[in-house]
Amino acid sequence: MERPILLWSGKRQSRNFPANTYPFRASSHFLYFAGLNLENAVICLEPDRTILFWDEPPASYALWYGETASRSEIAQGIGVDAAYPKEELPRYKDSLTIAVSSVAPEQAQILDREPLTDRELALAIVECRLSADELALSEIRQAVQITIDAHLAGMQAAPAVVPAPKSAPRSKP
Repeated sequence: MERPILLWSGKRQSRNFPANTYPFRASSHFLYFAGLNLENAVICLEPDRTILFWDEPPASYALWYGETASRSEIAQGIGVDAAYPKEELPRYKDSLTIAVSSVAPEQAQILDREPLTDRELALAIVECRLSADELALSEIRQAVQITIDAHLAGMQAAPAVVPAPKSAPRSKP
């Protein structure tokens, strides 16, 4: 791609009122490239570097959700080249991106444009994700084996089901 690419993780979405949210899962493209289920984050992919944009939660967050790694610790953990607060994103408003429904208004405001999804980028990412290297295939095989083992263990731990006895056919009076 000729321009930087911004991939957004998204935010928790509410079920029927704001305090009742679904468990968070980052957008698939963000997970594929960042390998991290980090809420309300953005990664910028450039030919020579990758940047993380994420705002650290306030100190009060730890009271309810536990300690969170710092932006720099997360950046180091996923191997990006730099990490900034999200307020730095407008510098990248000419980037290619894909819309994520939970943050679409924020994306439109930061990028100052509609539509949000760049078709060429979407097709390129789909093409990229169609092939897997040997490491990815190995991890898929490992996940499948763990699933098989879990099912077998569950079947062995479950009590045997004894079929109900068949009742004798009734004789006609």
